[in-house]
Amino acid sequence: MKQIFLREPSTSFDKALSMDGAVINKSRAKMQFEEYANFLKEGNREVKILPPITDYPDSCFIEDTALVYKNQALITNIGAKSRKGENELTRSVLEKNGIEITELPEGATLDGGDILINKNLAFIGISKRTNRAGFEAASEFLKQFKIITTPVKLTKFLHLKCICSSPTSDYIFATENISFLSPLYELEECIKIPLDEALAANIISNGNDFLIPAGNQKTLRILKERGLSVKTIDFSEFLKADGSLSCLHLKDYAIS
Repeated sequence: MKQIFLREPSTSFDKALSMDGAVINKSRAKMQFEEYANFLKEGNREVKILPPITDYPDSCFIEDTALVYKNQALITNIGAKSRKGENELTRSVLEKNGIEITELPEGATLDGGDILINKNLAFIGISKRTNRAGFEAASEFLKQFKIITTPVKLTKFLHLKCICSSPTSDYIFATENISFLSPLYELEECIKIPLDEALAANIISNGNDFLIPAGNQKTLRILKERGLSVKTIDFSEFLKADGSLSCLHLKDYAIS
């Protein structure tokens, strides 16, 4: 799948799930989304923006709805009850684009935000949103691509990728001093992000530049010292809804 899919935040986005109940500014979120989309459009992949869905306040976090690899998709079962149904919206989109669909077994829950893939390795969070059956289903799906999966039991944070990411095959970014991330620290691709900027470890790339949330000066310096081209974005309204940068797009993991 060469396209990257985004879904616009809806007029109900201010009712999105939030662990701390922060008030979301919808007009500011719209501007931030447009800047985010423009960043991805500067890359080498086609960006398709899907219409907002008012019935699902969290539906802009499309990453959670499917695991896509080499034109095949495992449709997830999102752990949050209020988000049940978002998966079917994504299924329809993927089917129209010729993606072969695999179902998640009954009883399994899986959020895309708990899946980190780098080359032939996948780390899958066992979290409040993803259960062991979801991990097993994702492992079975990825086995056909010879990808080795490792479960990561989260002791805090909503999703695994709240505090780590692999925007390209060359890099893994992981927040330092978090015990359950130790399997990532062992990899040569891993770059540690300061604990006091933990959420900045979720980084995306458009193939040319890397994007991090604004205000994370230590992380910005670390990336620039590596010779990376880095841009920043005000992502405040999506952070209020417990979102990370990668949450807002769905891509084929086989394509960096």
